[in-house]
Amino acid sequence: MSDDPAKARFFLISLNRLFGAVMVIAGILGASGLLPVDDWFGYALIAVGAIEFFVVPQILARAWRSPKP
Repeated sequence: MSDDPAKARFFLISLNRLFGAVMVIAGILGASGLLPVDDWFGYALIAVGAIEFFVVPQILARAWRSPKP
């Protein structure tokens, strides 16, 4: 296994986006009644999943950016 921190960071950002997409899909299924959850929980999953998909990777990439010399 490689000890490259860039690979690990890329993997974590990709995994974060994947889980965000899964949360959005589960929220859509819950809000439409295909999953046995309340509507508010489905809408909350959609909102949190969208934030996790779009915003959190940007924050992580900015935090892990290499310092300028």
